[in-house]
Amino acid sequence: MADAEPVALTVSEAGRALAALGMVCKLATEQIPTAPAESAGIVTDAADAIVGIGAQLRTTTGNEALSVGGRTLVYSRTVLLRAIDALSSGR
Repeated sequence: MADAEPVALTVSEAGRALAALGMVCKLATEQIPTAPAESAGIVTDAADAIVGIGAQLRTTTGNEALSVGGRTLVYSRTVLLRAIDALSSGR
């Protein structure tokens, strides 16, 4: 995870990523009755990604780009790809 190539995000892009991760949390909590373990894993990984991006936002000043990499990037990609897959397949 530490070797994940960082990506640069604007503040606006980071905001959109946080909104998407928040929506994934909402959708995953709705699935707790039918898939509790999977839902808990998704919410946990999404929370880690949200905290990581939020911490990066906190250290930026003005409109400078954020560098998101390592665990934060891996969790973000994993959670968003899992959500896209689940939505695409109707789960």
